[in-house]
Amino acid sequence: MDKQAKETKYTYLTTIACPLCENELLVKRFRQVRMRVLRWDPDHHVWYANDLHPVRYFVTVCCWCGYAAGNNRFSDLPAAEKARLKGRTGGLQVTEAVNVERDDPELVAQCFGHAIRLGLIAKVPASVLGSLYLRTAWFCREEGDQAQELDFLRLAYQSYERAYQEEDLPIGPMTRLGLIYLLGELARQIREFEKSSRWFNMAVRLKEDLIAEPALAKLVHEQYQQMRDDYKKYQEENH
Repeated sequence: MDKQAKETKYTYLTTIACPLCENELLVKRFRQVRMRVLRWDPDHHVWYANDLHPVRYFVTVCCWCGYAAGNNRFSDLPAAEKARLKGRTGGLQVTEAVNVERDDPELVAQCFGHAIRLGLIAKVPASVLGSLYLRTAWFCREEGDQAQELDFLRLAYQSYERAYQEEDLPIGPMTRLGLIYLLGELARQIREFEKSSRWFNMAVRLKEDLIAEPALAKLVHEQYQQMRDDYKKYQEENH
């Protein structure tokens, strides 16, 4: 594959090793500093100018052995997960270009589905599944598939709720306040308003965390009010 022909102002290509079979893969990465943000969604999804869709490339797939995972932990494969995946990574037929060309939405959906299936087989932490479900929801959002988006937002909420109960905080770059806020926002989006209210109430009581993370604190207060407005509208529509 011609590496130079595939690089652009906004993307570059690099090689990484599959942690399962150790073969090298060519993958596309994005030059974030050159990308212009159009807007942020309150669940942290970003819309970019110039028809750029980094979320389509979130899952890295090994074209040799079939291993797939989110690129934030693709190379970090614990021994226990590796053992569970042995001989069970097949099922997705792809070419060497799978991590470079993701223009086909069907291929993107297949990559996400394959990574989720392997995550369940490997028994990855709930937060890892939550990350996959959330980004699958973002992909559905970009494609305008609201029904599928909602389904994956529900799965993301359930996984992150379990992560809050089972995993030590912070989870990677996600702080305690960050996870509680995300749970409140996801619950709002799936119209679980009582759960959303509980999470946002928990967030606003974390005074020291709010001071330490002012940008997130602003989101907490904005989306807490948005949740109240949504709940009031929902009650009016259903009574």
